[in-house]
Amino acid sequence: MTLLLAQLHDLRPPIRFSEIPWLTLALIVAALLLILGLSLFWRNRSRTRREAEAARLTPIQVARRELKTLMQEHELTDRAFAYELTRIVRGYAEGAFRLPATDRTTEEVLEALQARPPFSSGLADRLGQLLQNTVLVRYAAQPLSPEEREALLREGEQWVEQAEQERQQQTTAPSAA
Repeated sequence: MTLLLAQLHDLRPPIRFSEIPWLTLALIVAALLLILGLSLFWRNRSRTRREAEAARLTPIQVARRELKTLMQEHELTDRAFAYELTRIVRGYAEGAFRLPATDRTTEEVLEALQARPPFSSGLADRLGQLLQNTVLVRYAAQPLSPEEREALLREGEQWVEQAEQERQQQTTAPSAA
């Protein structure tokens, strides 16, 4: 046993801090930070470009583009689909009618729309029905069949198009008079 203990020895002596290649480690850390910074810069730059592009588009162009994208998105859950549809419709109402629709309840949005004189009550009622249907899917977890999903999307598209027609009539009516 003592013979075995005598044969045991350290393969390497303990590492002294002066032997660690600090410069190499510092360069590796700097390179990683540079890569991280560049990736964040490019991601933010592309987001800024998308936001600038969206700012150049009219509310109807944004809504049509997003509805078309939503139509092609088949991977979304029913709840995510209803959320996106609501976001698009409310975003259009906010952009087109200068109505803070994205941070209000459905009832507040409908009251604000009905308070606008040229806005038809039928259009406000249709929006209320559309938003109520999406609330059932989003919060009551009501499942949607593919046909119901398509009908809900079509209802959103029709509302946006009809609202745009009314908005166009609002803007041309005062100048025609």
